[in-house]
Amino acid sequence: MYSRRRSAGPAQSMSAGSWALVCALSILWGLGFFLNTIALRELDPFTINLARIAIAALVLAAAVYLGGLRLPSTGGQWVSYTVMAILNCVIPFNIVLWSQTHISAGLAAILNASTPLFSVLVAHFVTGHERITFVRLAGIVVGLMGVSVVIGHSVLDEPDHNTLAQIGMLVAAILYALAAAYGRRFRYEPPLVTAAGQFVAATIVMVPVALVFGKAQIPFQPSNETVGAVAVLGIVCMGLGYIIAFRVLAAAGGTNMLLVTLMIPASAVLLDTAFLGRSLEANHLEGFALIGFGLAIVDGRLVRRVRMLW
Repeated sequence: MYSRRRSAGPAQSMSAGSWALVCALSILWGLGFFLNTIALRELDPFTINLARIAIAALVLAAAVYLGGLRLPSTGGQWVSYTVMAILNCVIPFNIVLWSQTHISAGLAAILNASTPLFSVLVAHFVTGHERITFVRLAGIVVGLMGVSVVIGHSVLDEPDHNTLAQIGMLVAAILYALAAAYGRRFRYEPPLVTAAGQFVAATIVMVPVALVFGKAQIPFQPSNETVGAVAVLGIVCMGLGYIIAFRVLAAAGGTNMLLVTLMIPASAVLLDTAFLGRSLEANHLEGFALIGFGLAIVDGRLVRRVRMLW
């Protein structure tokens, strides 16, 4: 997810170029959920996470230096990047990958769409940077109702792996929200440097984690399909994806990033259905509709347009 979060004010107008970036980013990150499923056929979550994070770190570090910037050199900055990496990459990415061993890419993407709801709650109760208005509170309530519809009544029964995987996706969403709040300390640094720094730190942290908990055997010869999936995950979905994300932030503002969150499930579900033959249940679609409606209320544009009609 994003390494920093701008304050949510009125949404900036969207140019054709900004819409193209938003659509491209939503497709790339939706593709990421699909490629996770492909890679998990042969590799364990920890090995996949290390590989794609390391590749993304190389891509982002190269972009930093090609752009005439430099990574930080002080120990204090790297400690901050490491904390950010653990909150934003190491723990949530591993949880997402484990969850996708039990649930579809589309369902994982739908639950991931709840991240902005938790971000608003964290900003209000943890950091105090943004106070919740009545309208935003209403949007959060609607969105969380959607989450409960997606998970269904299974959470009240004896939890199975499927239920735990869905709860895991919500834990990952909360960690993304905490990371967004923590990322405010980097708001005066170039965003590309922040992204590269956290991925380099995440790579260093993930090496011992993958060695201890991963199941990859050395030597290991994965199929071309798996190698391709991991390569695209690291280079395109994460490396290029984060570069595009910061272009969206600069061109369209943080509020419009909500549009990406809403659009990611569409590409994930389409890929899941077209290539893996998986389909969502009715409660998943109903819950996503409520999550989307809740995010639209939190975003504020829907409410303003209704007020204009009156």
